[in-house]
Amino acid sequence: MKKSVILVILVIYIASFFIVGFFGEKMRAYDPNVRVKSLECYMTVDDKTVVDTSVTANKTYKDLREREGFDYLFNYDFGIENVANGLQVVLVFRVLPENANNKLIHYTVSSATETDGKKKYVFEDKGDGTATFTFYEPFTLDFVIVADDVGADVHVKARITVQPTREYYIQYML
Repeated sequence: MKKSVILVILVIYIASFFIVGFFGEKMRAYDPNVRVKSLECYMTVDDKTVVDTSVTANKTYKDLREREGFDYLFNYDFGIENVANGLQVVLVFRVLPENANNKLIHYTVSSATETDGKKKYVFEDKGDGTATFTFYEPFTLDFVIVADDVGADVHVKARITVQPTREYYIQYML
C-alpha cells in the first residue's frame, strides 16, 4: 500500500472521531424513578387566609413551624349561616416535581370527631390530592398529608382553624 493511501485512511479515521462526537448521539442520563421532592398547597382562596409557614417572616408562624412543625395554617370563620349545613373546606395539594412517578398522596387526620354524640367535622380524602372537611362547629384540626412514594419520605403538617364569628359566639357560645 502506498503511503498516501495509508495517510488518507488515518486522516479519515481520526476525523471520524470528531465528526461522530460532534454530530453523533448525545448520552443522556435516564432515571425512570422520579421521586417526590415536596408537597405544596396550590388552591386559590379568595376571602380565606392560607399561610405557608415555610415562607413567612411573621414570628408567630415561624414559632409554630419550629416548635410544632406546621407547614400550612388555614383559617376560616364559622358563622350562623353555617349552623344548618356546616362549613365545607376543600384543600388541594400537589406533588413536586410534577413528573414524579407516583403522584398519589393521602391525608391522615387524628382528632376526635364527636363530642357528646355530636359531630364536629366530617372528613373525606378524594384520593387525587384533594380533601373535603365539613365542620359543624368551630374547631381546630391538625392533619398530615403524606406522599405515597415509597422511596421519598415527604409529608406536610397542617392545621385548619375554624373560629366563630362574633354573631355565632354571641348566639351559641354565651
